[in-house]
Amino acid sequence: MRRRAPGTSETANKRTPPIRLPRKLKHFLQRWKEADGGKVKYVVHYNGQQIKRDPWRSWKEACKAAKLTKVHPHVLRHTRATWMVQRGVPPWQAAGYLGMTVRVLEQTYGHHSPDWQADAADI
Repeated sequence: MRRRAPGTSETANKRTPPIRLPRKLKHFLQRWKEADGGKVKYVVHYNGQQIKRDPWRSWKEACKAAKLTKVHPHVLRHTRATWMVQRGVPPWQAAGYLGMTVRVLEQTYGHHSPDWQADAADI
C-alpha cells in the first residue's frame, strides 16, 4: 500500500514508503471488495461515492464516542512502534514500516524491547 497521495512529493523528514498490508486488514479489504462486487473505486465510500469529509472531524467523533480526551492520531503510530519492538520485530523492518530511521526507532522505542539491558543487567 502506498501512503502518500498521488501527486504529492516526499520530504526529507517525513518519509512515506510503501508498506505491506497486515494480514487481518487485507482479509477485511478483500471481503469488502467482494461485497461491493469489485466495482467500487474507493475503499471507504458511501453508496460507491468518495467520502469527502474532514478526517479530523471523524477522529474527534471517534474519540468522543470512546470517551478519550487530548488524544492525537499520531498516538496510533506510537502504539504500533511499541508493539513491534515488544514483539521483537527486527529494527530495520519496523523502522521501514513506520517510515522512520532505525536510529529514531531505537532511541525512542528501544526500551520497550524485552531484551533491553538484559546483557548489561547480568554482568
